[in-house]
Amino acid sequence: MKLTKKTIITALRNVLATEDNKAEWGFDLTGISADIWKQILKTIKASEKPTNNNDTWVWKGEKVTIYTGNDPISGKFARKGRGDEVDYASYIGIEGDRDLVEKVADTIREYGDCKDESPNERNYI
Repeated sequence: MKLTKKTIITALRNVLATEDNKAEWGFDLTGISADIWKQILKTIKASEKPTNNNDTWVWKGEKVTIYTGNDPISGKFARKGRGDEVDYASYIGIEGDRDLVEKVADTIREYGDCKDESPNERNYI
């Protein structure tokens, strides 16, 4: 078997799978278009308007919650002191239903531009 990023991620998912079907994922310094972000929010059935909780944007879906440092739709950073930056999410943390978390992570990986990612944990936020 050839080791590729995809096969390694799949193996990690299988090894670290939990019985309660919960998962976490993280992305570091992520650019992603507002249009793709809106599609992600539809996938998890969350509002396009996040809440600000302790200097972090939070989108609560039915089975998944996403945390970011920046709102890629409005461009507003969760913390004051930075200018707006549309199409940028900054740090991303995803948690909830394993299948949906993996679907969101796959979408971010395919359409976003991130410095790094942390499968099975919210390393960055």
